[in-house]
Amino acid sequence: MIADTGLAALWLAAALALVQVASGARPVAVAQAVIAAIATIALLASAPDFTLFLAAALLLLALFAMYRRSRWSRRSPTANVGLSVAAGGALLLAIGAICDRVFIVQTAAVAKPGDRLRVGPWLVQFVTVNPVAGSDYTAIEAELRASRGSGVSVLNPQARTMITPPGQSIEPAFETLWNGRLTTLFDDRRQVQLRWQPFLPLIWLGGAMIALGALIVLIGQSVRQWRRRPPPRGRYG
Repeated sequence: MIADTGLAALWLAAALALVQVASGARPVAVAQAVIAAIATIALLASAPDFTLFLAAALLLLALFAMYRRSRWSRRSPTANVGLSVAAGGALLLAIGAICDRVFIVQTAAVAKPGDRLRVGPWLVQFVTVNPVAGSDYTAIEAELRASRGSGVSVLNPQARTMITPPGQSIEPAFETLWNGRLTTLFDDRRQVQLRWQPFLPLIWLGGAMIALGALIVLIGQSVRQWRRRPPPRGRYG
Protein backbone atom coordinates (compact mmCIF):
# COMPACT_ATOMS: atom_id res chain seq x y z
CA MET A 1 0.00 0.00 0.00
CA ILE A 2 2.93 2.33 0.52
CA ALA A 3 3.78 1.89 -3.16
CA ASP A 4 0.21 2.83 -4.11
CA THR A 5 0.40 5.85 -1.83
CA GLY A 6 3.71 6.92 -3.32
CA LEU A 7 2.36 6.56 -6.85
CA ALA A 8 -0.74 8.61 -5.99
CA ALA A 9 1.41 11.30 -4.42
CA LEU A 10 3.57 11.39 -7.56
CA TRP A 11 0.49 12.04 -9.68
CA LEU A 12 -0.60 14.82 -7.33
CA ALA A 13 2.85 16.36 -7.39
CA ALA A 14 2.79 16.25 -11.19
CA ALA A 15 -0.49 18.15 -11.13
CA LEU A 16 1.02 20.76 -8.84
CA ALA A 17 4.05 21.00 -11.14
CA LEU A 18 1.70 21.93 -13.96
CA VAL A 19 0.29 24.66 -11.73
CA GLN A 20 3.84 25.94 -11.17
CA VAL A 21 4.50 26.02 -14.92
CA ALA A 22 1.24 27.84 -15.53
CA SER A 23 2.11 30.41 -12.87
CA GLY A 24 5.61 30.98 -14.24
CA ALA A 25 7.61 29.06 -11.63
CA ARG A 26 9.45 26.94 -14.19
CA PRO A 27 12.62 26.33 -12.09
CA VAL A 28 10.45 24.79 -9.39
CA ALA A 29 8.74 22.60 -11.98
CA VAL A 30 12.13 21.44 -13.29
CA ALA A 31 13.22 20.50 -9.75
CA GLN A 32 9.98 18.62 -9.28
CA ALA A 33 10.51 16.74 -12.55
CA VAL A 34 13.99 15.63 -11.44
CA ILE A 35 12.74 14.41 -8.06
CA ALA A 36 9.76 12.71 -9.74
CA ALA A 37 12.10 10.83 -12.08
CA ILE A 38 14.18 9.61 -9.13
CA ALA A 39 11.02 8.63 -7.24
CA THR A 40 9.69 6.72 -10.25
CA ILE A 41 12.96 4.78 -10.49
CA ALA A 42 12.73 4.03 -6.77
CA LEU A 43 9.17 2.80 -7.22
CA LEU A 44 10.16 0.51 -10.08
CA ALA A 45 13.09 -0.74 -7.98
CA SER A 46 10.67 -1.84 -5.24
CA ALA A 47 11.68 0.84 -2.73
CA PRO A 48 8.21 2.08 -1.71
CA ASP A 49 9.30 3.83 1.50
CA PHE A 50 11.87 5.92 -0.38
CA THR A 51 9.26 6.61 -3.06
CA LEU A 52 6.82 7.92 -0.47
CA PHE A 53 9.55 10.11 1.04
CA LEU A 54 10.35 11.65 -2.36
CA ALA A 55 6.67 12.09 -3.17
CA ALA A 56 6.19 13.95 0.11
CA ALA A 57 9.18 16.13 -0.79
CA LEU A 58 7.54 16.92 -4.13
CA LEU A 59 4.31 17.96 -2.45
CA LEU A 60 6.11 20.14 0.08
CA LEU A 61 8.20 21.75 -2.67
CA ALA A 62 5.08 22.58 -4.62
CA LEU A 63 3.35 24.07 -1.58
CA PHE A 64 6.46 26.05 -0.67
CA ALA A 65 6.63 27.49 -4.18
CA MET A 66 2.96 28.40 -3.99
CA TYR A 67 3.63 30.15 -0.69
CA ARG A 68 6.65 32.06 -2.04
CA ARG A 69 4.66 33.24 -5.02
CA SER A 70 1.65 34.21 -2.94
CA ARG A 71 2.50 37.90 -2.38
CA TRP A 72 -0.17 38.69 -4.88
CA SER A 73 -2.53 36.45 -2.89
CA ARG A 74 -2.68 39.02 -0.09
CA ARG A 75 -5.09 40.85 -2.34
CA SER A 76 -6.72 37.63 -3.55
CA PRO A 77 -8.93 35.79 -1.04
CA THR A 78 -9.40 32.99 -3.57
CA ALA A 79 -5.68 32.20 -3.57
CA ASN A 80 -5.57 32.26 0.23
CA VAL A 81 -8.40 29.75 0.35
CA GLY A 82 -6.65 27.52 -2.21
CA LEU A 83 -3.35 27.58 -0.33
CA SER A 84 -5.10 26.77 2.94
CA VAL A 85 -7.00 23.86 1.38
CA ALA A 86 -3.83 22.46 -0.24
CA ALA A 87 -1.81 22.79 2.97
CA GLY A 88 -4.55 21.06 4.94
CA GLY A 89 -4.65 18.30 2.33
CA ALA A 90 -0.88 17.79 2.54
CA LEU A 91 -1.18 17.48 6.31
CA LEU A 92 -4.01 14.95 6.04
CA LEU A 93 -2.11 12.94 3.43
CA ALA A 94 0.99 12.82 5.63
CA ILE A 95 -1.01 11.81 8.71
CA GLY A 96 -2.92 9.20 6.71
CA ALA A 97 0.26 7.70 5.24
CA ILE A 98 1.92 7.45 8.65
CA CYS A 99 -1.15 6.01 10.38
CA ASP A 100 -1.75 3.61 7.49
CA ARG A 101 1.74 2.21 8.02
CA VAL A 102 1.47 2.08 11.83
CA PHE A 103 -2.12 0.91 12.37
CA ILE A 104 -2.56 -1.50 9.47
CA VAL A 105 -3.84 -4.91 10.65
CA GLN A 106 -3.02 -8.07 8.69
CA THR A 107 -3.57 -11.77 9.09
CA ALA A 108 -3.03 -14.83 6.91
CA ALA A 109 -3.81 -18.53 7.20
CA VAL A 110 -4.15 -21.65 5.10
CA ALA A 111 -7.89 -22.03 5.49
CA LYS A 112 -10.57 -24.51 4.52
CA PRO A 113 -14.28 -23.91 3.99
CA GLY A 114 -15.97 -23.13 7.28
CA ASP A 115 -12.94 -21.48 8.90
CA ARG A 116 -13.27 -17.99 10.35
CA LEU A 117 -10.57 -15.33 10.55
CA ARG A 118 -10.60 -12.04 12.39
CA VAL A 119 -8.83 -8.88 11.25
CA GLY A 120 -9.48 -5.60 13.04
CA PRO A 121 -13.26 -5.20 13.52
CA TRP A 122 -14.04 -7.76 10.78
CA LEU A 123 -14.98 -11.40 11.16
CA VAL A 124 -14.41 -13.18 7.83
CA GLN A 125 -15.78 -16.64 7.09
CA PHE A 126 -14.30 -18.82 4.34
CA VAL A 127 -17.39 -20.32 2.65
CA THR A 128 -16.25 -22.21 -0.43
CA VAL A 129 -13.96 -22.35 -3.47
CA ASN A 130 -15.25 -22.27 -7.05
CA PRO A 131 -13.47 -22.73 -10.40
CA VAL A 132 -13.99 -19.82 -12.80
CA ALA A 133 -12.70 -18.95 -16.26
CA GLY A 134 -12.19 -15.76 -18.22
CA SER A 135 -11.22 -14.90 -21.76
CA ASP A 136 -7.49 -15.36 -21.10
CA TYR A 137 -7.29 -17.08 -17.72
CA THR A 138 -8.61 -19.80 -15.46
CA ALA A 139 -8.89 -19.27 -11.72
CA ILE A 140 -10.00 -20.62 -8.39
CA GLU A 141 -12.24 -18.14 -6.62
CA ALA A 142 -12.84 -17.99 -2.89
CA GLU A 143 -16.16 -16.92 -1.44
CA LEU A 144 -15.61 -14.94 1.75
CA ARG A 145 -18.30 -13.39 3.90
CA ALA A 146 -17.17 -10.46 6.01
CA SER A 147 -19.17 -8.89 8.80
CA ARG A 148 -18.65 -6.17 11.39
CA GLY A 149 -21.62 -7.20 13.49
CA SER A 150 -24.41 -5.99 11.21
CA GLY A 151 -24.74 -6.92 7.56
CA VAL A 152 -22.61 -9.26 5.48
CA SER A 153 -20.32 -8.40 2.56
CA VAL A 154 -19.47 -11.14 0.06
CA LEU A 155 -15.94 -10.93 -1.33
CA ASN A 156 -14.48 -13.08 -4.12
CA PRO A 157 -10.68 -12.89 -4.43
CA GLN A 158 -9.14 -15.06 -7.14
CA ALA A 159 -5.92 -16.92 -7.83
CA ARG A 160 -5.53 -16.78 -11.60
CA THR A 161 -3.52 -18.81 -14.09
CA MET A 162 -2.96 -16.63 -17.14
CA ILE A 163 -3.02 -18.22 -20.61
CA THR A 164 -1.50 -15.38 -22.68
CA PRO A 165 1.05 -14.56 -21.51
CA PRO A 166 1.42 -17.61 -19.23
CA GLY A 167 1.85 -16.88 -15.55
CA GLN A 168 0.22 -16.62 -12.15
CA SER A 169 -1.58 -13.65 -10.66
CA ILE A 170 -3.71 -12.80 -7.64
CA GLU A 171 -6.87 -10.71 -8.03
CA PRO A 172 -7.80 -9.13 -4.69
CA ALA A 173 -11.28 -8.22 -3.56
CA PHE A 174 -12.03 -5.05 -1.57
CA GLU A 175 -14.66 -3.73 0.77
CA THR A 176 -14.24 0.04 0.96
CA LEU A 177 -16.02 2.11 3.59
CA TRP A 178 -15.78 5.72 4.67
CA ASN A 179 -13.58 4.73 7.61
CA GLY A 180 -11.26 2.18 6.00
CA ARG A 181 -10.74 -0.58 3.46
CA LEU A 182 -10.71 -4.35 3.85
CA THR A 183 -8.49 -6.17 1.33
CA THR A 184 -8.77 -9.92 0.80
CA LEU A 185 -6.40 -12.13 -1.20
CA PHE A 186 -6.45 -15.82 -2.07
CA ASP A 187 -3.68 -17.87 -3.68
CA ASP A 188 -3.37 -21.30 -5.26
CA ARG A 189 -2.17 -22.79 -1.94
CA ARG A 190 -5.58 -21.97 -0.40
CA GLN A 191 -3.98 -19.26 1.74
CA VAL A 192 -6.32 -16.42 2.71
CA GLN A 193 -4.75 -13.03 3.44
CA LEU A 194 -6.71 -10.21 5.05
CA ARG A 195 -5.69 -6.58 5.47
CA TRP A 196 -7.61 -3.79 7.26
CA GLN A 197 -6.50 -0.19 6.73
CA PRO A 198 -8.58 2.12 8.94
CA PHE A 199 -6.77 5.36 7.98
CA LEU A 200 -6.59 4.88 4.21
CA PRO A 201 -9.45 7.34 3.51
CA LEU A 202 -7.33 10.13 5.04
CA ILE A 203 -4.85 9.64 2.17
CA TRP A 204 -7.61 9.89 -0.42
CA LEU A 205 -9.15 12.93 1.29
CA GLY A 206 -5.76 14.63 1.59
CA GLY A 207 -4.98 14.03 -2.07
CA ALA A 208 -8.36 15.37 -3.13
CA MET A 209 -7.85 18.49 -1.00
CA ILE A 210 -4.40 19.11 -2.51
CA ALA A 211 -5.78 18.83 -6.02
CA LEU A 212 -8.73 21.06 -5.13
CA GLY A 213 -6.46 23.66 -3.50
CA ALA A 214 -4.17 23.74 -6.53
CA LEU A 215 -7.19 24.20 -8.79
CA ILE A 216 -8.51 27.06 -6.64
CA VAL A 217 -5.12 28.81 -6.73
CA LEU A 218 -4.90 28.42 -10.50
CA ILE A 219 -8.43 29.72 -10.99
CA GLY A 220 -7.77 32.66 -8.65
CA GLN A 221 -4.62 33.64 -10.51
CA SER A 222 -6.31 33.29 -13.90
CA VAL A 223 -9.20 35.49 -12.79
CA ARG A 224 -6.80 38.07 -11.38
CA GLN A 225 -4.79 38.21 -14.63
CA TRP A 226 -7.99 38.50 -16.64
CA ARG A 227 -9.13 41.45 -14.54
CA ARG A 228 -5.76 43.20 -14.91
CA ARG A 229 -5.62 42.98 -18.69
CA PRO A 230 -5.83 46.36 -20.45
CA PRO A 231 -9.18 47.40 -21.91
CA PRO A 232 -9.57 46.78 -25.64
CA ARG A 233 -8.79 49.72 -27.88
CA GLY A 234 -11.29 51.12 -30.33
CA ARG A 235 -10.97 50.60 -34.06
CA TYR A 236 -9.31 54.01 -34.50
CA GLY A 237 -7.74 54.21 -31.00
